[in-house]
Amino acid sequence: MRPSDLATEQTLRFVGPVLPRGARVLEAGCGRGALARRLLDDGCAVTAIDVSDDAVDAARAAGVEALKSDFLAFRGGPFDAVLFTRSLHHMHPLPLALERASALLAPGGLVVAEEFAVDQMDRDTARWYYELASVLQASDLLAPDPDETPGVADPLERWRAAHRENPPLHGGRAMLAELRTRFEIVTADHAPYLYRYFCERLEPSPRGLHAAERILEIERRRTEEQSLRAVGLRAVAKKK
Repeated sequence: MRPSDLATEQTLRFVGPVLPRGARVLEAGCGRGALARRLLDDGCAVTAIDVSDDAVDAARAAGVEALKSDFLAFRGGPFDAVLFTRSLHHMHPLPLALERASALLAPGGLVVAEEFAVDQMDRDTARWYYELASVLQASDLLAPDPDETPGVADPLERWRAAHRENPPLHGGRAMLAELRTRFEIVTADHAPYLYRYFCERLEPSPRGLHAAERILEIERRRTEEQSLRAVGLRAVAKKK
């Protein structure tokens, strides 16, 4: 098991209990297909889409029925669940993305979103993240961040610079507000998320996995204590 597998396991622990047995699932933003492969193994009928050629090729190599498609252009279904795995916060326009999700769902179908709430970050949380990253890089456990913005001292401004995109990322509040206009919210909670950044860059070894597990444990405890902000968003919403 590698650090990246830990992130997949955490997603599966959230998604798995929500989906009906044998559910017809569309995963929007499947990446390399790790989660889709696990859902297939659990008996779901999974269609996976991504806009990246490399991601689709990797997912197909893992035995996933992956298609290259932009979500807004995708036609198919009906599905029992549309699964957004850290993809909805990129989609523009957001109302149209959720209208498409509704159109793809069977009556009573679910939107299941494990997302990134960029608007939840504060200065203390950003400082913790960057200081921990610097220690891990100094110990040669963590690869440098290829998207790092040099020369920004303030941790919150450094974070904002690293996540400045055009069009901008949607925040958690915006995603929940749009979900509420079209769906009945079943659950909505914030969750640890920063450990995922480390999982992507940690050494793929038992030592790297142990570090990832400790980071998740610390982030979970500190978000529960509210000494760190939880910048993950997990939401389940039912088609009206």
